[in-house]
Amino acid sequence: MTKIIYQPFRLRPALSALLLIVGCVRQPVQMQTKFDYSEHKPYADRGENTVKVQDFLRQQGGGVVTCAGSEAILIPNTPFFREAFKHYREIKKPQPAEKISPEFRSMVKRSQCDAQGNFAFHNVPDGSWFLFTPVTWQVRDSEQGGMLVREIKVANKEVTPVLLSETGRPDRYELNDLLSSFFAP
Repeated sequence: MTKIIYQPFRLRPALSALLLIVGCVRQPVQMQTKFDYSEHKPYADRGENTVKVQDFLRQQGGGVVTCAGSEAILIPNTPFFREAFKHYREIKKPQPAEKISPEFRSMVKRSQCDAQGNFAFHNVPDGSWFLFTPVTWQVRDSEQGGMLVREIKVANKEVTPVLLSETGRPDRYELNDLLSSFFAP
């Protein structure tokens, strides 16, 4: 069974307002943590665990919105990605010291949400992971919702169920932009 280290998070209203004011402009910041290939190698291998997830957000009026059709992502919870994630939450663009070899792209696991907000990751190696899933909707000209994030741990060839939800508005990330900036072509 997964031990939840922390609940999904969201930006504070003042920080959300600041993000809207400055737009999606992120100041580059040089990462201090180097990508350790030996630490990440187990995450790139084929594992024997499955993570089954359902996600949703409840709107203020009581409506329920899921990640329907969106891509969900698992990223290794390592010092390198923790630092990158920290900078991104601070509205900065993390810059690794060097690009990661493309052979390590397999350590980033991807899945697609169905209409009910269900998705799964198969063949996941043992370890600690960050689970990211977007739940968004439009109100007039404004996008609402955002990215739900949770740390999960998998081990022992288990099927790990995860219910990912929080009322309110979580952080919004451009995950694919962040991840693609880390890898060499």
